[in-house]
Amino acid sequence: MRILFVGAEAAPLAKVGGMGDVVGALPRYLRKLGHDVRVFMPYYGFLPDKIEIPEDPVWWGHAMFQDFAVY
Repeated sequence: MRILFVGAEAAPLAKVGGMGDVVGALPRYLRKLGHDVRVFMPYYGFLPDKIEIPEDPVWWGHAMFQDFAVY
C-alpha cells in the first residue's frame, strides 16, 4: 500500500504536540510492514540543520498567488 502522511510536525524533526509523535513514529512502523510510506510537512527554516535537503525540488507549483516547491 502507498501511504502519505501530511502534517505540520513530525518527531524528531519538528515536534510541538502529540501529532508530531504519531507522524514521526507510525510511518516507520508501517514501512517495516512493507508499505511505501511518505511524510509531507512544511519546509521550516531549521530543517537544513537537521536533514539533508536536495538542491533541486522534485516539483514546482503555484497556489493562492504563491509559488512553492516540493523537495
